[in-house]
Amino acid sequence: MKHGVYSDYDPAQSGLAESALITLWPSLEPWYDDLVLVGGLVPRYICAHTSAPGSLPRPVTLDADLGIALAASAGGMASLRFALMDQGFQKSATAEGLIRYEKKTADCSIPVDFLTESPPHTA
Repeated sequence: MKHGVYSDYDPAQSGLAESALITLWPSLEPWYDDLVLVGGLVPRYICAHTSAPGSLPRPVTLDADLGIALAASAGGMASLRFALMDQGFQKSATAEGLIRYEKKTADCSIPVDFLTESPPHTA
C-alpha cells in the first residue's frame, strides 16, 4: 500500500520496515553484490542529504524493498531463503507476483520484498 502524501506514513510502521532492513542486512552479506535497496528507505540510506548535519529524513514506506539480480537465482535463492528464515521471516503465501518474506509480530506483519527485473522471472 502506498500513501498519497508524506504525512500519511505512520512513523511507527515505517520504523518497523527500517528495523527489518537493519536486522536482515548483516545476514545478506553473501548477496551484497546482487542486491540494491529500492523504495521508501532509499532517501534515508542512499540519497545525499541537504538538511542539517546528522538529520536524516524518516522513511516513507511500510516495507523494505530490495532489488535482486536475476543471476542470484543460480542456486543462491535457496540459501537466501534460509538466511531470512533464520531471522524469523517466512515466505508470504498472499503476495501474488512478488518475492515477499514477512515477519509476524504481535501487532503487525513486516514485509520484505525482493524485486526482479521483470516477470516471469519472479521466483
